[in-house]
This record gives sequence, C-alpha cells and structure tokens, in this order.
Amino acid sequence: MKTLDDLILDAVTPVVKPCVPHLYTGEAIEYCTFNYTVIADALGDNRANAMRALVQVHYLAPLKANTVATRRALWQALAAVEDFTAPDITNATDQTGQHYVYEFEAVGCWMGGGSDG
Repeated sequence: MKTLDDLILDAVTPVVKPCVPHLYTGEAIEYCTFNYTVIADALGDNRANAMRALVQVHYLAPLKANTVATRRALWQALAAVEDFTAPDITNATDQTGQHYVYEFEAVGCWMGGGSDG
C-alpha cells in the first residue's frame, strides 16, 4: 500500500525534481517541497474509518524563470490523482523567487510510513 508521501512524489517528480517533504536544503534552483496535516474522517463506531489530509505542495523557482508550462503540468498531475481534490493555487512569490502553493485535500487509507502519518 502506498503512503501519502508516495502518492505526492509519484505525481510531482515527473514534473519537478527534486521534491522532498518539509525542507529542501540542496543546490537545485527549481524544486518542490510538501507538507500536510492529517485529520480523522468518516467517524463511526467510535473510530475513524478514513483519514483526510490537508496538503500543501510548494513549487519554487528563480524569479525571472518562465514557469507557466511547469505550473500547469504540476496542477494537472496533482488533479489526476484519484485520492486528491483539484488543487487551489496561491502565488506566494516575493523578491527572492517564485513560490506557488498548491493546496488540496487527500482522502484515503494511506496511513503509515509517511512524513506526517
């Protein structure tokens, strides 16, 4: 069974490499990071029958780079994952570089072995 980290990496890495959970400390000038909060869902019989995650994927690139095609491909790759809702995109670009935050929900039974789960 794939973890949530696996699902995110499988979607993102064909479009942007590297992609790591939480904090990237490497040398690449274009990369993704991700984080999420896991919430119990589908409650019944005093237990959670599924888990829901509030996910953020951060795409970072140099300020003057043309990232339109990559941003579209990243959105399409995330939206194509069955367990994910279509992402909302927030432009968090500042003077240090481009920063786009893809926010979506993941619902499933993928707990265990992930960066937060």
